[in-house]
Amino acid sequence: MSVSQCAYLMSVFRLECLRIEYSDEMEAFHKIFQYLEDYTIRMDKSEMWTCIMQVAVQVFQRYLQRLSSMLAIVDNVQDRQQILSDFVKRCTSVIEEGLKWAPHLVRSHLAEYTLQREHSWQGLRHHTGLAFASELVFNYAGAHRSGTCLGPAALDKRPNCAKRDYSNFLCTLTLRSRFLGQVGGDCISPLVGIAFRFIL
Repeated sequence: MSVSQCAYLMSVFRLECLRIEYSDEMEAFHKIFQYLEDYTIRMDKSEMWTCIMQVAVQVFQRYLQRLSSMLAIVDNVQDRQQILSDFVKRCTSVIEEGLKWAPHLVRSHLAEYTLQREHSWQGLRHHTGLAFASELVFNYAGAHRSGTCLGPAALDKRPNCAKRDYSNFLCTLTLRSRFLGQVGGDCISPLVGIAFRFIL
C-alpha cells in the first residue's frame, strides 16, 4: 500500500471513531457502510476493501461500548431451552391463527419453506426450522376427505393417519419438488428440457 492509501485508512478510522463517540444520532454507525459499498474501494487492487472492513470492525467495537443496553445471551442450558420453547410457542400461535383464516395458503407457504432450503444436505438433516414446519403441517393438517362424512365416534376409533390429510401435503410437496426441478432444468438448458419431455 502507498503512503496516501495508509493516510486515507487512518483518516477514515479516526473520522468514524469521532462520529461514533460524539454523535447522538442512532445512524452514526451507518456511515461506515458507504465506504464498504464504494465501487472504487471494492475494485482496488491493493486490498483496500479488506482494510476498510477491518476499520469497520474496530469502529463497530467502539459503537458497542457506547450502547447503554445490549442483548445478553444466557449461559446456562435451562434458560436457553426456555427461550427456545417460548419461541416455539409464539410461532405456533402465529401459525395457528393463520390456519384459522387461510389454511390452504399457510400450508402452501410451509411446503414452499421446505422446498426452498438452500442448506447442505448434512445441515438439512438437523435443521430445526424444517422439523418445526413439518411438525406444524402434520399437527394441523385438515381432516381426511373420507372422514368428513363420518361421525365423531367413528373418527375417534381411527388412527391419525386415517383421520388427517397427511398424504395430500406429501403429494403436493412431491409434485412441487418435481416441477421445480423440471423448471430449473429448463432454465439451465432449454434444449435438454425439451428433449426430456419428448422422452417422457
